[in-house]
Amino acid sequence: MTSPTGARHGDRNRSAAVRGFTLIELILVMALLSAFVAMAAPSLSRFFKGRSVIEEARRFLALTRYAQNQAVSLAIPLEVWNDPRERRYGVAPAPGYEVEPEMELYYVYDESTRVEPVALRSGNPLGNILVFLPDGTIDEASVFGLAISRADDETVYYVVQNEWRTGFEILDHTEYLDARNRQSFSLPIR
Repeated sequence: MTSPTGARHGDRNRSAAVRGFTLIELILVMALLSAFVAMAAPSLSRFFKGRSVIEEARRFLALTRYAQNQAVSLAIPLEVWNDPRERRYGVAPAPGYEVEPEMELYYVYDESTRVEPVALRSGNPLGNILVFLPDGTIDEASVFGLAISRADDETVYYVVQNEWRTGFEILDHTEYLDARNRQSFSLPIR
């Protein structure tokens, strides 16, 4: 015969032998886990800070690819702009052109992130703006790229024009210094 809970009457001795954890055991395990987390927290915070810089660079790179594709598909020049005072960057049509409001977008970055223009040569006429022409090429007056870093870390990633000037790529500091020495970057654009 079974009881309403489904246990048989003869199983009472067996259930007494199978015990759960005591409150003291649970508190001891929680104390050990919190000690391990406290020791790992500083290295985890550095890991997440480093990740945020590369993720911001990837987001900006994706935005440049979006703008380049939209410039071709809409057959109008599009600007990728950066506003360091407002801490945001985005895509908008060049002056004199209009697109649907949902085509214009921007991203806001946090106050510890720095996004600064990188000029290949002195005298960058467009300042913080990259312009994609209707054929998908990059306007000669566009900024060479952007340096993305954090105020509390020396890690810098560069989103710069690739060697053939057909798009952009993400470089770390060493790769960026090598790229600046490429002959194609050091020659004036004609």
